[in-house]
Amino acid sequence: MLVLGYIWLPFVALPIFVSLESLDRRLLEAASDLGASRLQAFRRITLPLSLPGVVAAFLFVFIPTLGEFVTPSLVGGASGYLYGNQIVDLFRDRLSRLGDGLGACHLPARRRGRLTIVSHAFSSPGR
Repeated sequence: MLVLGYIWLPFVALPIFVSLESLDRRLLEAASDLGASRLQAFRRITLPLSLPGVVAAFLFVFIPTLGEFVTPSLVGGASGYLYGNQIVDLFRDRLSRLGDGLGACHLPARRRGRLTIVSHAFSSPGR
């Protein structure tokens, strides 16, 4: 997965860079003059004006990356096993283990909660 990040990083950075480069810096200066903090200026000026670049970056990367996962199953068929199939299998395996672990942690907590409620309900108010 790290390799996919390195491969697609330029396709994410370029549209965002272009949208930020076209941003009028006088708007940020005006926000500063009006008392906005850097975070407020980012939230109210930079982010909304760079949103088209973020959306374009998402689409530039999401669609081909989805193709990298779907193509091996289409090309390899039922008998072929390609790298994309292996990546999908790894995700399924790790996500199922994560779900099992979360369920194992969640179940005792729910039981403790029920026991606490039941013991509190049957305890006498004088004790």
